[in-house]
Amino acid sequence: MKEFFTKNIRLKLASLLLAISFEMYFLSPTNLAIETIKVPIDILNVPPSMMTMAPVVPQDGLHADVRIRGPLPIVRQALDQPHRFLIRVPENPGVERSFLLPLSESQLGLPQGIQVVSIEPRDIEVKLERTMRKEVPVFLEQEGSPREGYFIEEVEILPSKVVVTGPESEIQRLDFIETELLHIGELKETRTLEVSLVPNGPRTTYETKNVRVRVTLSPKQSERSFDSVKVGIAAPSGVAATVEPTRAKCTLTGADDVLKKLSERDFELFADLDGLGQGTHEVALKAKLPTGVKLLAVNPARARVHVAENEKKTEQENSR
Repeated sequence: MKEFFTKNIRLKLASLLLAISFEMYFLSPTNLAIETIKVPIDILNVPPSMMTMAPVVPQDGLHADVRIRGPLPIVRQALDQPHRFLIRVPENPGVERSFLLPLSESQLGLPQGIQVVSIEPRDIEVKLERTMRKEVPVFLEQEGSPREGYFIEEVEILPSKVVVTGPESEIQRLDFIETELLHIGELKETRTLEVSLVPNGPRTTYETKNVRVRVTLSPKQSERSFDSVKVGIAAPSGVAATVEPTRAKCTLTGADDVLKKLSERDFELFADLDGLGQGTHEVALKAKLPTGVKLLAVNPARARVHVAENEKKTEQENSR
């Protein structure tokens, strides 16, 4: 035993002094460091039918500030290591919707020699709420008017309804979803546009973020009257006939810009003799009009026509 303590005594004393020196160096006040680690927090075991209402998770995630103290080299080592808090909602929470869950420093796996000075916050209050799905209609927010001479005939939203998912308390109050503002005044023709839906909140999600909107533009319809339009005859070849009156008043309807440019030379009123035999007849007046223009009224509505004997038929009978 004596030999154990006396053999290589100088080497042992040097080793002891070196160890004491290292200990004094590491633990000296001038070599201690205090740092704060931002540690992410994950909430686990949330039931599929529930969603987390609290805490509100920032865009960069949920974190806790952990203040540590220790020798500078070890503190630097701790700063370079990944750390994470894992808190778990109790199994089968039942009707319970609120839980106060502690953050434990034992989860951090800090190197030996590191002291945890504080954890802020020390506890996380987790509040759960039942998840709800619901189909709601889409409401189009629009402003402006189409170009002069046109009107909006139809607005079709595809899809017209969207399925939303979120906390029950929010979804129950949600009657419709609005779109971003659509400027109709910028449209000059029928168009199909993609419009974004306005978010309802950070916890409510939509099955789609955009909808397609088809805006159908049509020319404005107006009326125009013509007081003295010539009345013609539409008769088969070889049929001679006369018509009374030879002029009539008519009212046309159609696109505003088309009617403004229309003159009596661009259309005609006529009596159709198709299928009529020799003699005097009363027939309704018809109109041959440009595309998109319709006959709204004519006065008089009927004309008297006198159909003479068919010239070809008379020639055939005389040749017999």
